Amino acid sequence: MKQFIGETLNEQLVYLVLNDTPQKSNAIVCLQGDGQNRIKKSLELFKKKLAPVIIVSGGLPENSFSFSATKMENFLIKNKVPKNKIIIEAKSQNTFEQATEVIKIFKKNNWKKMILVASAFHQPRAFLTFLKAIENSKIKLQIFNAPCKDYPQKLDLFNLELKKIKEYQIKGHVAKKWN
Repeated sequence: MKQFIGETLNEQLVYLVLNDTPQKSNAIVCLQGDGQNRIKKSLELFKKKLAPVIIVSGGLPENSFSFSATKMENFLIKNKVPKNKIIIEAKSQNTFEQATEVIKIFKKNNWKKMILVASAFHQPRAFLTFLKAIENSKIKLQIFNAPCKDYPQKLDLFNLELKKIKEYQIKGHVAKKWN
C-alpha cells in the first residue's frame, strides 16, 4: 500500500486518479457538482455499457454550479436512461456522507466494482474518501476513477481541494493508504 508523505498530496496518487481507465462495474457513481459536466460524463459511461446502473449522489440545495440528485435523475431520463437504472442518494451533504451512503447501497446489493465520477480537481479527495468509507464498512470494493475533465480546471480549485484533503485527514475521513 502506498501512503501520503508529509503534508503534501502524493503526486503518484494524483497521476493514478486522473489517468485511471474505467472498466465494467456494477454501478457508475455520479457525485453532485460541476453543473451538468459530471452527469454528462456518467451518461457517456452508461451509454458505453460500462455499468448497468447510475447512482446519483448529493442532497445539497441546488445552486448555479450544482444540481441535486433529483435534477440529475431528470437529466438522465430525458437522455433515455430508464428510471429503473437510476438510484438516487439524496441524504448526503458532503463527500464523506456521499461515500458512506453510496457504500451502503453497494453493500446491500453485494456489488464489488464502481466507477466514481467527479471533477478532475475533486477526484483525488473523492477517491480517498470512498476508500475510507470502504475501509469503515469492511467490504471489498474496487474503484475505477472517471474524472470529468470538461470543467475548467483552475489551480485555485485544486489548491482548495488539497486544503480539504488536509481537513478530511484531521477528521479521519480519508484513507491513509491507497493502491
